[in-house]
Amino acid sequence: MKTPIFLFCTFFMISFIACSENYKMFDKPISSRVANYSIECNFDPVNKLIIGTEFITWTNKTNLPVKEMQFHLYMNAFSNENSTFLKELGESPKELRGSWGYCKINKLYLGENVDLTQNISFIQPDDDNKFDSTVVSLKLPDEIQPNESIELTIEFTTKLPPLIERSGYIGSFHMASQWFPKVGVYSDLGWNCHQYHSNSEFFADFGIYDVTIIIPDEFMVGATGILIDEVQMAGNRKRLHYYAEDVHDFAWGADSNFVEINDHSGKTEIRLLAQKEHTGEVVNRILHATKSSHQYFTKRYGQYPYPQITILDSPVFNAVMEYPTLFLTGNFDGYDNPPAPVEPQLVENLFMERLTMHEFGHQWFYGMCANNEFEEAWLDEGLTEYITAKAFEAEYGKIMQNDEFGKPLPVRDFRKQMYIENYTNLPILNYSWHYPTFSEYYVGSYVKPKLLFYTLDNYFGEAVMEEIIYLFFQRWQFNHPKTQDFVDIITEIAGEEIHTIIQQYLETSDFLDYKIESVYQNRVKVSRIGQQIFPVNIEFTFKGNKKISKQWKAEESEITYEFNKEPHLTRVCIDPEQMIEFELNTQNNCWNFDN
Repeated sequence: MKTPIFLFCTFFMISFIACSENYKMFDKPISSRVANYSIECNFDPVNKLIIGTEFITWTNKTNLPVKEMQFHLYMNAFSNENSTFLKELGESPKELRGSWGYCKINKLYLGENVDLTQNISFIQPDDDNKFDSTVVSLKLPDEIQPNESIELTIEFTTKLPPLIERSGYIGSFHMASQWFPKVGVYSDLGWNCHQYHSNSEFFADFGIYDVTIIIPDEFMVGATGILIDEVQMAGNRKRLHYYAEDVHDFAWGADSNFVEINDHSGKTEIRLLAQKEHTGEVVNRILHATKSSHQYFTKRYGQYPYPQITILDSPVFNAVMEYPTLFLTGNFDGYDNPPAPVEPQLVENLFMERLTMHEFGHQWFYGMCANNEFEEAWLDEGLTEYITAKAFEAEYGKIMQNDEFGKPLPVRDFRKQMYIENYTNLPILNYSWHYPTFSEYYVGSYVKPKLLFYTLDNYFGEAVMEEIIYLFFQRWQFNHPKTQDFVDIITEIAGEEIHTIIQQYLETSDFLDYKIESVYQNRVKVSRIGQQIFPVNIEFTFKGNKKISKQWKAEESEITYEFNKEPHLTRVCIDPEQMIEFELNTQNNCWNFDN
């Protein structure tokens, strides 16, 4: 007789629930809690090894039976020079040679003792690269029916690589992110479990994380969730027990050079682990940026519900990243990516503040509104870029720093020149690894969306944009929103007229450039170069300083205006208020009689 999978899980599920009852963060679940993890691991900093066992309780919340499970083994991106990640990166960093990282499943059990290790195999759903081992499939002996749960026990070993991208070590600093076998996301469309790409981030289901880390005493650790227990062990080691509810990842960082600083913003505790040399001005600036952005985001979009936010002061820019209830920032200048200096950045360089606000802003968009970053990176990155700039302007003013030529750079224009110089022929709505270069990925996922949001802000008003983002967050927090969900809310608030324009901007590579083609006496021809459409105001100034404004919907490629009854025309300006932030070239927007 076939034994249902869920019978094997009973003991483990009861144990997990009992543990959860002892350490409750919320009175009731605020997410679907599809994937729940209990992880015990031992960290060996000499050999850079994390040896662990994870107990996973996963529930099939779809309408389909599940015949296999798929897992991410992200760290295998650094296991050989032919991995998809390193091939896309275009190089195999010399630091990795002889120090490859990996995540290896040693044993995998169904329930307590049914060995399924032989049922796992590497798959490459994105590119068929046989050298890539960042996704593994598990064939199940029986299907998991809708609303049934399965308990798996996985013994694994992870080796941290030298810090190349987000994960790894440099000096005494160690960052363990994407470090354990992690279940993909299953829906009625099947498994969504992409390989690790150099231009992609992550996607996972919400759940409970109950994580114990054994580590040498010399290290101070910052992690997702809250520390609920610390026990001193023999051999100068300690056992740290962390717990988090309704999150979709668990990351931790450790450094013997950390110093702990505690603060709060409202009811949210702030735990900052700073480099020892940064305990003065750098710490104060990071804390100020965190608290001011917390107040801004909470007031406008919704509450940060977790009791604590943990911040790690990273010694290198490549580790800067966001994770649920945890983010990394640092003392960087925004020009290049060297190790963080000892001395704080100049007071007129506020890149560190912007960086801190951006990473914290991801707690709302990515952390709670958990879109698929593999397939729709723009949805969290673009939104976070916009709300970061708005929070920054509210606290510090418009100027972030001087650019490389010594000219004041407004925060809203950060990386705008990159957009102009690296305009991509690929649409925003695009799988992240389909962008051939990082610059094109950054422009498509960060800059172009931010410029769209600022354009909508200019056109409809700040209050309308705040309502759009507020409603999006309220409807989709602790869920997996998609592009259409956001577009529907824009249309609902701003009107049906904008729908086609937004769809075109997101789904095509069309660009926008308005141009004054010719002026003869009081006859003006204006053209639209490119296929992207957005309504624009055109201002005509006549002798005596009389002004007439016309709005052009730009549905046709050119238009001619004649003013036979007006005085002599002295000036024409397209978009005089500079409302359209994503226009590629504004140098051809104005004409003056004197010139």
